[in-house]
Amino acid sequence: MNKIVFGNFKYDVLPSGFSVHTDAFRALIKADGIQLGDIEEVVSDPSNIARIEIKNETETEVLRIVTGYSVITKLEKMFDYVYDTSVDEETGEITESKCDVILVELSVPGLKEQTEKNTSDIEYIAIMSDIEL
Repeated sequence: MNKIVFGNFKYDVLPSGFSVHTDAFRALIKADGIQLGDIEEVVSDPSNIARIEIKNETETEVLRIVTGYSVITKLEKMFDYVYDTSVDEETGEITESKCDVILVELSVPGLKEQTEKNTSDIEYIAIMSDIEL
């Protein structure tokens, strides 16, 4: 399994278990022995999610670097998540590969929040410079 790295924290990410879109990043982390609260602490720290790396299973190659996703949109544990199914050619029996996963979904800061921050910064500079707006 590939690895996802948040700062100094490494986790197994399910096969095809991450996606990156213009406004959202989503990862399905294998939850073997990992509590939801532990992941929440990691992704709540801005320094850990400032640069997210996806590495190959031997951790020798960085497959993708993701930046700019700093708002936690969804964080939940999903039990008995089916991440693979296979059919036995001889018997026709369907086998499901299951595990518990933690869904981490992050988004980019919204335009409203950025506008509020910019307005606040401008007002602060105006006050400090004794400029009336």
